[in-house]
Amino acid sequence: MKEKTLNFFKKYYLDKIFLILFIALCFIIFVPFATIPTLDGSKRVVYLFDCILGCSVNIDGTTYSLMNSGIIFIIALASYFISLATFGVGFYFQNLKNNKKISTILYVFSIILLGITTIIYALGGLLIPIATGMPIGDENAGSTTTEFGAYLLSCSIIMMFILLSKTLDENKYSIKELCETAILVAIAVVLDQFAKIQMQGNGGSISISPVPLFIIGIRYGGLKGFIASSFYFGFITCLADGYGIQTYPFDYLVALSGYGFVGFFFNLFQKIRSKNETKLNKIIFSNISSLIVAGVLVMIVRYVGHMISGYILYPTMSLLENFLYQTSYVPLTALISTVIMICLLEPVMYINKLYPVKRNIVKIEEEENIETVTNE
Repeated sequence: MKEKTLNFFKKYYLDKIFLILFIALCFIIFVPFATIPTLDGSKRVVYLFDCILGCSVNIDGTTYSLMNSGIIFIIALASYFISLATFGVGFYFQNLKNNKKISTILYVFSIILLGITTIIYALGGLLIPIATGMPIGDENAGSTTTEFGAYLLSCSIIMMFILLSKTLDENKYSIKELCETAILVAIAVVLDQFAKIQMQGNGGSISISPVPLFIIGIRYGGLKGFIASSFYFGFITCLADGYGIQTYPFDYLVALSGYGFVGFFFNLFQKIRSKNETKLNKIIFSNISSLIVAGVLVMIVRYVGHMISGYILYPTMSLLENFLYQTSYVPLTALISTVIMICLLEPVMYINKLYPVKRNIVKIEEEENIETVTNE
């Protein structure tokens, strides 16, 4: 009985971590949710349960009902619990029915629902004034508190990472990959914080921090490149920049997701290259071309993410002003990083040759079968 219990905990440890994080995140209603500034310069703190219960808040002598914003957050809460139910059904089909296709679809659906919840709550500080009819602007728009945002992102990002890991067995991380990815992300964070040219007073800088993210994509592919850039690097830099957790969904999660294209196109160009084209100049041309294509897409995705964020967070800014603001740093960052990566391509390829990444990882089910046969 003891051995069966231990085997159960070893076999389903990711699922139990997911449930623990789910329960922990439920206590987020007791963390200060949003701050609403007043005309006298003070700030009014609002809790999530105040919104859900439809309470009222007095701002500058005017009473505003939180009922409308509460409906939005109730929908997000329902999405959160549906994601748990979807996860449970996916677990049933994967482990009890051995139906990988259905469980994969359910896990992906659970990721989407969890992502929707995270984005709504991260933008909560801005949604409250909009939904309640409070006057908003660049100076008096509400903001989600740092405590709430850090709590929310820490749990939800790990939960989404667990779902991704369960969805794609062939993309599971080894200890070596985790260590190497962590080192490269740490280098990217240092470059982003200390080796940059600040272009705007309230955000926007030219930096070579994307270079380590390029390397992750080349080494480990598009999916792991996306996870490293949007989740790890994006989460850390969002907290370090200090512009508010409401900037994370589009300024970091979406805008930095384009770095996943680096690994995707690099591998794609290598696959479609003819076996007869083994000459060095053709190989170099193919690799450089893939980086150029990926660099252009990185720039486009960053434009999209930053402009959507600017439109939401700064409603008084016109579309042209928004575009010019992003143009002051996005193209140069993408161009400089792509050129540096092209210069570093040869040593990175040499590292790939010395320490190749094992693409064909044995699936968990096969490993479990081997262990069972061995024990018998």
